[in-house]
Amino acid sequence: VDKNGKPILRSAPNAEGEVAQGPFYSFSPDANSLLGTQHGKNTAQLLTHFEYSTEAPNVDATRPPVQLYGQLPAAIYQANVEQDKKTGRLQVTEINNVDASASDGIWIPCAASQTPWGTHLGGEEYEPNAREFETEPFQAMNLYTGTLGKNAQSGGSNPYAYGYKFEVSVTDKTAVVKHYSMGRLANELGDVMPDQRTVYMGDDGRDTVMFMFVADKPGHLTAGSLYAAIWMQVAAVNGGKADLRWIPLGHASDDEVHHLVQSGIRFSDI
Repeated sequence: VDKNGKPILRSAPNAEGEVAQGPFYSFSPDANSLLGTQHGKNTAQLLTHFEYSTEAPNVDATRPPVQLYGQLPAAIYQANVEQDKKTGRLQVTEINNVDASASDGIWIPCAASQTPWGTHLGGEEYEPNAREFETEPFQAMNLYTGTLGKNAQSGGSNPYAYGYKFEVSVTDKTAVVKHYSMGRLANELGDVMPDQRTVYMGDDGRDTVMFMFVADKPGHLTAGSLYAAIWMQVAAVNGGKADLRWIPLGHASDDEVHHLVQSGIRFSDI
């Protein structure tokens, strides 16, 4: 869906000029978090985010289906799940698409974990190429924001708005928050340690880094320090053994980085 919750019915043309026909459904649920019951009821919340939709029909029915990896905004579903206390059986009673418009939508989410305080911690994998999309429209997310054909400088989606950890909480309403301070990377799994401050994060790109984020305050991932690991190898047996050194990359808050994104920061500004 787009930022207004309306189904997207056509993809943007791909490099070959092919257009896919919607509505679109993802075939790849990549993370589930079963969160606790709410308000004393037997209802839990199952949050599921989907990495991508692999293909959809071509608008030209004589042509093969269109491959859609990285061609669409992503989705997070919230399912209300009731449990029979006698049998333990779970039954979905309602499913809704989680509104991520406050965070400019979600781009290719990958693995997720549950935080110690009971939220869903996902991440946007394969951060979009900011050099390419400085001049070219970032059409996948332009479908979400309703700005097809525009690059970031002309009002289209900014690639620097994507590539972050995001946290989904369920209270009286469901909220999505991107943690810009945790770094922009090809997010795989982020796992919060029992101290509720330290988060180890994998990067699923090529020739990348293992990261560690240390929040300023327990239970709040909105500000902290980011570190990169250096593998100091001491043995080569059975895959190797090493000591890890952690190199500080800087400290930031979500608000600081988000302000840079909103102000229109570009790859060439570097």
